Amino acid sequence: NHALHNTPWVRPTLRNRSLPRAACWFIIPSGDEPKCQCTYEYSGTSWPALDCPGWLLDIHSEVIHTANAANLAKGEEVFLPNAVNLNLYESNTDLCGWHADDEPLFIGPKGAHVSATILSLSLGASRDMLFKSKHRQPHHFRKTLDAGGLVTMQDRTQEHYLHSIPPLAKGQQPS
Repeated sequence: NHALHNTPWVRPTLRNRSLPRAACWFIIPSGDEPKCQCTYEYSGTSWPALDCPGWLLDIHSEVIHTANAANLAKGEEVFLPNAVNLNLYESNTDLCGWHADDEPLFIGPKGAHVSATILSLSLGASRDMLFKSKHRQPHHFRKTLDAGGLVTMQDRTQEHYLHSIPPLAKGQQPS
């Protein structure tokens, strides 16, 4: 509830229709490095960088700890995401269509084959997250995200897969 009521949600208009979810883009401070002032742009929308509030920094710290646990145990490199894109699905019809997070902001210079680690954390009702291959048809799978559920998309996931959050079936209520 805190996130719901303490986030400056925005639902912009695209091609004369409202975005089918509300969202907000926050930047995480990263030690001594200068804070990213990057604007997140996709599908004709532009999201200015907002300073991350304390309550979200607390959640971010827990998520980073959980997501890096296996890497730490194996002595592998950890990842420290420096931004948070919050999406709010307010109704059964809210959705996020098929896409890859492959904007230049996330993949580095052209040809660099660098891909940002994308974490998806569910803070509310259960929703399905669907994945499908860009190359092998048909090859798709579903992951149900319950409250507290976390999906990590790293390495070259965005290069090989699309993902979406579909609307719920008519009459279906979030669980």
